[in-house]
Amino acid sequence: MDPESGNIDGIHQGKLLIVDDDEFVVEILTTYFRSETAWTIHRCEYGREVMDAAYTLHPHLILLDLKLPDMDGLDLIHKMKNNNGLSHIPIIVVSGHDDLLYKRRALKAGAVRYLTKPVHPTMLKEILSEYIPGPPQA
Repeated sequence: MDPESGNIDGIHQGKLLIVDDDEFVVEILTTYFRSETAWTIHRCEYGREVMDAAYTLHPHLILLDLKLPDMDGLDLIHKMKNNNGLSHIPIIVVSGHDDLLYKRRALKAGAVRYLTKPVHPTMLKEILSEYIPGPPQA
């Protein structure tokens, strides 16, 4: 596999970075996406890990919870979008905050979508497929 492009023998494999400190949520999503897609799934629990992980992994998309143990997810979006090497990576927020103010702030900061938990994995896969290139089915 070519780690830069995600190609395996000419077949494109998308890369998803999940940023969430809820182990249960991450495990459900990871298990589902690994069984239903050809995507490579990576995880960060802390906001401070995301910038380095994004540089190393070159994900096609970041799925971000706003409530992280070490920083506010909105601050992380701002940092990502103000970084020339990372600003091109789409960020979809998946949060328990169903407040219009949070939604507006996240979208204004640079998130491409804002989804409220709980999100059904099948619906989430369809939305993520808009941003992750290649066929979503394994």
